[in-house]
Amino acid sequence: MQMDLIDFIKLKSQLSQKGEMQLHVASDSMHPILRVGKLVTVKPSVSAELNKFDIIVFWGQGRLISHFLWAKQWDDVNKDFIFITKSLKDPKSYDIPIRENLILGAVDFKLSMLTKIKLWLRNL
Repeated sequence: MQMDLIDFIKLKSQLSQKGEMQLHVASDSMHPILRVGKLVTVKPSVSAELNKFDIIVFWGQGRLISHFLWAKQWDDVNKDFIFITKSLKDPKSYDIPIRENLILGAVDFKLSMLTKIKLWLRNL
């Protein structure tokens, strides 16, 4: 579903007010962990509390994307974090780095340690 930045900001405000929201997964980029059509709970996130392998929802390419967090780096110039994400569909590639203001929230779903190890090994 296409979404402009104004609609994204409104959605982020709604999430902040409600504390959580349900969204349907729209693509197979996180298959088999998040299947197309699956209803997921998204909660507001604090960048300092986000960790590698957390699944985040962010605005990119004019739509919402759910990928897992691979790394975060502090940007001294802008005084905020830059987030590096990846999909399961193409784990050797990185997404375009995103800034905190483009993150809607985190999916309320934790990967098992075994899944994290498998993902890490796929990326060697």
